[in-house]
Amino acid sequence: AAGHRHSLQEAALKVRTIRVEVSSPLPASELYRLLADGRTWPNWADLDVCEPEGVPVGTPEVVGTVRCNKRGRTVGFDRITELVPDRRFGYEHVKGLPVRDYVASVDLAPGPDGSTTITWQASFRPRIPGTGRTLQRGIEEFLTGCAQGLAAG
Repeated sequence: AAGHRHSLQEAALKVRTIRVEVSSPLPASELYRLLADGRTWPNWADLDVCEPEGVPVGTPEVVGTVRCNKRGRTVGFDRITELVPDRRFGYEHVKGLPVRDYVASVDLAPGPDGSTTITWQASFRPRIPGTGRTLQRGIEEFLTGCAQGLAAG
């Protein structure tokens, strides 16, 4: 019976994935500039504050930079994991949300007409059994808003 209980718990904590795709009239270079500069995020994402820790204003963020994100009473910390100019922005959640193994990436695919397809993907495991569906819905809503805000510039 113990083994069965363990497998139920594992199933409750399975990896959940989110994928949001939107089109933007803006060139990939402009979208990448916004993604790579955390301080612009409150202008287009549903965040009150996005503060890169230890990065002076005007200094580019680098892989390993941790951003403190605030939205209402929620505070979370994300670390930049990948910066591929005009192509990809990757990050992982360090602390704040009740998730494990949260990794995400934003891919920018330039179109022939100067537009860009934005693909925002994330995967995570809930920290607390039974919360996965609710977390997934909330995160998907948040990332959809981010992608749409980014697309608008």
